[in-house]
Amino acid sequence: MKIDILYTPFAQRSRILWVFVIAALAAMECRTGWSATLQEFGYQRMTVNGQLPRGSRALLVIIANFVGGNPLAHDVSYYDDFTFNLLRRPSVNSYFKEVSNERFVWSRGGVIGRRKFFSVNSASFKLKAGFGFAC
Repeated sequence: MKIDILYTPFAQRSRILWVFVIAALAAMECRTGWSATLQEFGYQRMTVNGQLPRGSRALLVIIANFVGGNPLAHDVSYYDDFTFNLLRRPSVNSYFKEVSNERFVWSRGGVIGRRKFFSVNSASFKLKAGFGFAC
């Protein structure tokens, strides 16, 4: 007669015991605070003069053309509408309103249109050494 060791009463009791041990350890972990808190992830760390950045902030949009570069496809009013119109989807302002759970929006600080830049110092656009990105 062959006895299957996995199905003996001792094996069944030891499996049940391990399930209880794992459940007890998981319960202790939840009660002792081993899990990370929201503050440890940086929640509510970014403040302005001690206040959370809620409400609206003024945003200045500068439309720039670089000599020798491709011209912009739209006029200044398009970029104004694309940035500040909350009813338009997609728009920059509706994106920020949605991802902040309606706590933050941009207010129109102004739109300066189509300024020409004649030269670009590529050294000013390089990231710190080691990344290898340059414009």
